[in-house]
Amino acid sequence: MKQFLVFIFLITFPIFSFSKNYYSIPQIVLLTSLNTPRIWYRSSNWQISSNLENIFKYSFERSEYKLKVVHNASLYELHKELVNPRNIGVYWVSHASDSMSLGTNIQSSDKIVTIDKVDVKDAFSIVHPNMKYVGIVGCNAKNIVKRFENLGHYFENKNLKIHSFDKKVSAVKGLKESILASVKYIGAMYFDRYRNMEKKRFSYTPRLFEKKDTFDNFNFNFLCPKEKKGVRVELRRENNTDRVLSEVIVRMKGGIIAFLPRLLPRERQSIDTYIPTRNILDAKALKIYVESKHLTLSKKELGEVNFLPSWSYGNWKLKTSSDGKPIGLNKNIYDFTGELPGPEKIVDYKQFKCLSDLELN
Repeated sequence: MKQFLVFIFLITFPIFSFSKNYYSIPQIVLLTSLNTPRIWYRSSNWQISSNLENIFKYSFERSEYKLKVVHNASLYELHKELVNPRNIGVYWVSHASDSMSLGTNIQSSDKIVTIDKVDVKDAFSIVHPNMKYVGIVGCNAKNIVKRFENLGHYFENKNLKIHSFDKKVSAVKGLKESILASVKYIGAMYFDRYRNMEKKRFSYTPRLFEKKDTFDNFNFNFLCPKEKKGVRVELRRENNTDRVLSEVIVRMKGGIIAFLPRLLPRERQSIDTYIPTRNILDAKALKIYVESKHLTLSKKELGEVNFLPSWSYGNWKLKTSSDGKPIGLNKNIYDFTGELPGPEKIVDYKQFKCLSDLELN
């Protein structure tokens, strides 16, 4: 009798726990950021973004995945989707950087560029461990991905496949190829015997559906990384101008610690971020860079940024020239001054949210 009761408990408890609190339908996201090329046989109303959206939705219409489409996507929007624990796959489509006019003396290699000429490659260095597939279409990104791999950025991404191209490829053809390449990672192929299944044809559009165990594996075997150790710092950015300030990356030695979206006139942003323990032993390692990734030779105003540490007698000072202006074209540098944080200020923090941290929708 005791054995029977234990068996019932082991079977029912996990199902109740996950299905009631955590069970989430995985999401697949398409992000686009490119201009519509003018093609002689297309009408003036034709938009390439609509074409890409139709391909994406057609490919997954027989699946039970949640689908999301973001057009004219920004660096911050891309980052949000790459770290969203609900997402199992993300497709990014933009122009090849060397096909765009970026301006004199701006090198286009080693960049992934939005419609607004913002380099978003750094967003791909941080991907949630739940992610199974990331497709990068329209740019030569293989070397970028390889460098991130060599630097250990995907150490916790045990099940991640990043697919990219080592040559220029059209947006439509590239998206179809990227969806086809994702088959064994996020689904199974749906075959229609009435359609030509020749994969090399430009007109071929793959159709996918989820595998039988995909949803259960996503929820019951979801990856929630161990907490890291660091010190908390409140980051504040203020826009005292009448212009919209660009999105920025906040980084220090060892990696990125924050992404901030565009900042509207006369508004403020405030977030808590964490500095890893490896950086708190040396004041030089506490230097912080606030960067705009906009590819321009004209100086960008990044706003008034302040860092409020969780320990006393520490501060960051903006590095300026003799005339009081920030040093750097699109990068503000902040040197740390004061006392280093003591061990009592070290706390546990999560780099990524888990499915269990989110409300179901």
